[in-house]
Amino acid sequence: MRLRQRRSQTGNRSSHHGLAALLFGLGLILVSLMMAVVVLDMLSASRAFVAAESQWSKAHQSAIFHLDRFAETGDSAHLLQARENLRSPLMDRHGRLALEPQIPDFENVRRQLQIGSTDDADAPQVIRLYPFFKSLPHVNEAIRLWRESDTWVLVLGELLDELATEWRAEQPRLSKIRSIRAELAMIQTTLNQQASEISQAIERGSRSLSRLALLTTVVVLSVLASVSLLLFLWALRGIRSSRNRFWNTFEQAPVGMALIDGNGAVLETNESLIRFLERQRKELIGKPLFHFCESNDRALMRKLITDQAMTGRRLVGVESRFSRADGSQASGRLSIASLDQDNHREGIHVAVIEDVT
Repeated sequence: MRLRQRRSQTGNRSSHHGLAALLFGLGLILVSLMMAVVVLDMLSASRAFVAAESQWSKAHQSAIFHLDRFAETGDSAHLLQARENLRSPLMDRHGRLALEPQIPDFENVRRQLQIGSTDDADAPQVIRLYPFFKSLPHVNEAIRLWRESDTWVLVLGELLDELATEWRAEQPRLSKIRSIRAELAMIQTTLNQQASEISQAIERGSRSLSRLALLTTVVVLSVLASVSLLLFLWALRGIRSSRNRFWNTFEQAPVGMALIDGNGAVLETNESLIRFLERQRKELIGKPLFHFCESNDRALMRKLITDQAMTGRRLVGVESRFSRADGSQASGRLSIASLDQDNHREGIHVAVIEDVT
């Protein structure tokens, strides 16, 4: 009874350890996949930021170009086009300012960015990149440069109003217009330099995120491989443990036991069956079990063993007389069960013979 309890406790501990290992492995896989998703989302957001920066740069360059043409010709069509082009950087600025609060109004931010330079599909990714990833060095550098450029965008709006006022006057001041055009050239140089620095910062960030994505992929694959290996070893250990328990039970059983094939031939036997039949192991291996039955019972036992192998149904408690090596007889109660429920005919069966002499 105590031995049975110890075996039960050992089995429970092994089961608990196996479950803990399985849960730990699944946890590692989940964490690794979450890391991969976050890194890939960051990489996708940085690419959306690149696209938005490109549109922002084109917008302020076009605005300066048309402002300069308006300053030179006074053609109101250039003024209207400059005002339209300047609208995108200004709305980008409003969108960035709307992202500054601790809890931004994301729907309002999305509308502002979409009116500005950001594509509708990229707006959610830019929004995620700004508040959640702005602490990353390269992203933070790009955002700092973006903030600095706001000053010049606002100055462009002021210069637009000044030019419009000059050309509405009866006598535009050419010196004032020349001064504004010089200032436009200076702003264009500054904004182009800042746009280049922003682009380079984002590009460096993208490269860093690409390397991080590659590293994360390697980590995820390594974790998956390691967990798979651990689970395989755990399963293999369980199989070996089950096999050892079976053979221990088979060898130490107080009743005769034998492994037989679909034709009834003995494949393996334990010491109890050897003692029961009073024969050596080599006499039993390879011969049909019914061969050792008394001649009057042999035909019936052959049929029962063959039928059991064909159908897979358990054979329970069939009594027969068995012949020993010295010619004496012993009575035994035979039971047979299949180990392979899917292939009864070619599988292995366990025969148990209880001595009822």
